[in-house]
Amino acid sequence: MTDTVWELSCNLDDMTPEDIAFAMERLLDAGALDVWTTPIGMKKNRPGIQLSVLSREDRKEELAQCLFRHTTTLGIRQTEHRRYLLRREFAQAETPWGPVRVKTAEGRFKPEYEDLAAIATPVRRLVWQSPFHSYWFRPQRIVAGGFCRKWW
Repeated sequence: MTDTVWELSCNLDDMTPEDIAFAMERLLDAGALDVWTTPIGMKKNRPGIQLSVLSREDRKEELAQCLFRHTTTLGIRQTEHRRYLLRREFAQAETPWGPVRVKTAEGRFKPEYEDLAAIATPVRRLVWQSPFHSYWFRPQRIVAGGFCRKWW
């Protein structure tokens, strides 16, 4: 399966890490598929950050305005990308610690981070130390072909 997405990017050398993090949150709230930073070297040997946003065609204008509103950039580059995707499905696993959303794609599976974090937080553990995580990733829970069907 393929689709087309747009990458919007700008170079920043005059924003604090906190301000960049805030801009990234606003971009995700505005519908970005993904947002990431890359360290770069800029003119006059200044360190900087390239802020990149992945967008669908119908969201790119709104996301460009969001970049202008929440960053100090004076310009935004855009690049069209064709990408290959695995068909994804979503399920909910009922566990002893509560429901956990799971993303599956052709034999691969991944529990949703937010759900693992919600399980880990009350017991004061890191996500990978949560009771669900250790239970989930026991070898007998992972079956050939991916997600253990007994959960749903």
